[in-house]
Amino acid sequence: MILKPLRPLLLLSAVLITMLVTVPRAAHADTPVLVFAAASLTNAVTEIARAFEAETGRPVTPVFDATSRAARQITEGAPAQMLIAANRDWVDWLITCGQAEATSRQVLARNTLVLVAASRAATTDEVFSEQNPLLDVRRFAIADPEGVPAGIYARQSLEAIGMWDRLEARLIRGDNVRTVLAWVGTGAADAGLVYASDAAIAPRLAVAAVVPDHLHDAILYEAVLTRDAPAEAQAFLSYLSSDSARKVFTGFGFSSPPPADQIQPQPSPTAEACG
Repeated sequence: MILKPLRPLLLLSAVLITMLVTVPRAAHADTPVLVFAAASLTNAVTEIARAFEAETGRPVTPVFDATSRAARQITEGAPAQMLIAANRDWVDWLITCGQAEATSRQVLARNTLVLVAASRAATTDEVFSEQNPLLDVRRFAIADPEGVPAGIYARQSLEAIGMWDRLEARLIRGDNVRTVLAWVGTGAADAGLVYASDAAIAPRLAVAAVVPDHLHDAILYEAVLTRDAPAEAQAFLSYLSSDSARKVFTGFGFSSPPPADQIQPQPSPTAEACG
């Protein structure tokens, strides 16, 4: 499990041990705001955090992993003060479990799913359909569809075109979308489904097809403050919606979020889901 905070590369367990010992939930102004964020946000949120610290003097330590694992870590006591999720269901789950503040939730960006392969193996501008030859390869990579947002969207898309059953036995499943990107980039997988923002930072890969949005749930990135998050976390949440931050998101291949009145309300999970 590889995670990348703003400063030195650390495993999540090491981050949590350190933070549990040294960071009270009500942090002081010079204590870093600990942000758990989806792996696909690594480049964008790292840059935004650096800009925020440069402008305000308030440090931020982002830690990146699959949204599902980050959310579970928070319910298990990890002292993160914010989650930026690649799937709004996990924000709902944290709120239902009493771990996040519903009034703080904020959609920051959206993304697109794309089919990628090594540049030498891919023909660009193909249609994402059952006829696409990259859906007939021996090793096809997606993120784990049992909870990782990129994997959930990938499964929805493959089911929509009638390819899930044909591909399932040949799938290799990554713990987050950056793992899938690395597998395709190194040849461990022949092709895979990742976000457009991930493909944009992988020059050795080619986008063979863009997955139509109607084949899967909307890919929206939503931030939420955890319970008793300090004022510094609220300040960073506000900064994430600033023009400066949106330019960074756009620069890394994300799209602006839709207007609030166009975002579909989420069904609330049951309290039993927290057990």
